[in-house]
Amino acid sequence: MGMTVTQKILAAHAGLDSVAAGQLIEAKLDVVMGNDITIALAVPEFRKAGADKVFDKDKVVVVLDHFAPNKDIKAAMQCKVCREFARENERDVTGIAPDALAELVAYPWPGNIREMQNAVTR
Repeated sequence: MGMTVTQKILAAHAGLDSVAAGQLIEAKLDVVMGNDITIALAVPEFRKAGADKVFDKDKVVVVLDHFAPNKDIKAAMQCKVCREFARENERDVTGIAPDALAELVAYPWPGNIREMQNAVTR
């Protein structure tokens, strides 16, 4: 049976002919993204593994999108963990990244202003 698109990408980045479900691999990563759910769960594991800094701060993206604005204290704490982790690794979690802002400004927005507002608030 052939590989899925995901398996093909992983195999290529790991320098392997093929990969299979459940296989552990080491791969070159283009970018690593975490959000306010995944980072809050990953940080304690990251620390348990003895790591103190990410492998390449320029390849790490932190997105607060599920709990921002915070709906309650627990959500606020999760976002706080993300912000602290981002600061420790010299990453910014405020505002819109310059590349993303350039895309937003360049896009013609053929709909109405609500389309743009919805895109920015997502």
